[in-house]
Amino acid sequence: MRTLQSLFFVFFLAAVTVSAQPVEPPMIYQFPYLCPNCNEEMEITIRVSADGTSIIERQTISTTPIVDPEFDDSDYLPGNLISGPMTNARTGKIQHWEMEIGTKFIEVWEDILPEMGERYVDEDLTKAVDEPGESSWSVDNLTVHVEDTGQQETIQGFPATIYEVEVRFEKTDFNPDGEETSRDEMNYQFQLWLSEEMPFTPLPFHYAPFKEKRIPPYNLSPINDLVISTMLDKIKDKGGLVKSKLIVEDEEWTVGLKNVRATPPVPMHKFEDLPVVSASQVDNFAGPLFIVSMLRDGELSEMGSGTIQFDDREISARSAWKVNDEGDLVIVVTAEDENTTFFLVRPLKGLPGVATFDVKNRPERSVLRSMSEEELAEHSNSFQMYGLVSGEPFPTVITGFQSGSVTIENAGNDIIKGRTSGEVLALPTDQISEIEATPFEITFTSESGLEKFQFRSPEARVAGR
Repeated sequence: MRTLQSLFFVFFLAAVTVSAQPVEPPMIYQFPYLCPNCNEEMEITIRVSADGTSIIERQTISTTPIVDPEFDDSDYLPGNLISGPMTNARTGKIQHWEMEIGTKFIEVWEDILPEMGERYVDEDLTKAVDEPGESSWSVDNLTVHVEDTGQQETIQGFPATIYEVEVRFEKTDFNPDGEETSRDEMNYQFQLWLSEEMPFTPLPFHYAPFKEKRIPPYNLSPINDLVISTMLDKIKDKGGLVKSKLIVEDEEWTVGLKNVRATPPVPMHKFEDLPVVSASQVDNFAGPLFIVSMLRDGELSEMGSGTIQFDDREISARSAWKVNDEGDLVIVVTAEDENTTFFLVRPLKGLPGVATFDVKNRPERSVLRSMSEEELAEHSNSFQMYGLVSGEPFPTVITGFQSGSVTIENAGNDIIKGRTSGEVLALPTDQISEIEATPFEITFTSESGLEKFQFRSPEARVAGR
């Protein structure tokens, strides 16, 4: 069996093939960065690859970029924000969890934006109807008008067209009873210098002066996100940003391209092999990987047996089980010849009897915390499922049950024998994907063991409150 720790160094290796207009020669673009309350002068550095992938990082002027234009032999990932074909031109953040679960991936941000007229109680866009008795706010009548002025200017060798952008909207505050307490009419302007000779990327618009509390209302980033998202839809075909001016309440902030240098090609191999996961799926992606990472190499090699049927394949497997001090039962079924592992978990209840059990998925921790002891005990009667299925080029993460049952046929003499079948919730990681229901069937003759496996369920943590 291929060792489980080697999982994180082999199954993420793949090539992403895309076609786009080449950028010749490769360039590095540097902008000053207006960092509120910073003691050091900051800048942002953008690089664009031949396929249109753009990478950006923020740093002090004195700091060498992570991907240095003259030395690209670093072991680190090239920057912290990324956009391009692999993210469907959306903005992603390169995550590095080497110390926790031994993997790296691109988390693609989603446009979770406020709706006109809807009342919210916080920046997480919790609706007021779901949190009665809280103060709230709303945004209405947003317009973002973009006008070509017909004027042109050359910035650092890039001929650029100047665009005027006017933003208008109303922001209303409400007291806990839902009564209006204030209404502000917002009106401010951008000037944007856009050059068709520079590739468009959304990344600079995540920095000052467009974000970082420069746009009113200064304490509500969802409204800023809505304004910028609306504006980007109107300018994404007009070229890359080389200069900008923001005018708010008689104050101006101007940021222009200050330096352009030829650079070696972007080292695409440093991130093109990474899984791509939408922000809403990060917890579903991370949980199974974290559980797999806690297994030790070879721990199951001499234990138990089983079979896994998934995606029209039947896979020979090994199996072991353990009950921890809190009563969490975990049954591990892992393939002998590939990096495929399934976990059956039944929290708090200890060794099961011979019976057929229902299946459930773990709810959000806030829901768990709100459960009474009786509700938590009832919830813990059922089995949960996590897992990871090897694939080309990237794995599929199993996030829970869609439907099914778990049958225990024998439980004694250090052996648990049984089977489970139904549909699991499977998350592909080769592109931005939604969870899919996939049929499966597993049989196991599982031996007691897993001494080094330190799994503890969220239900056990809640029960110990």
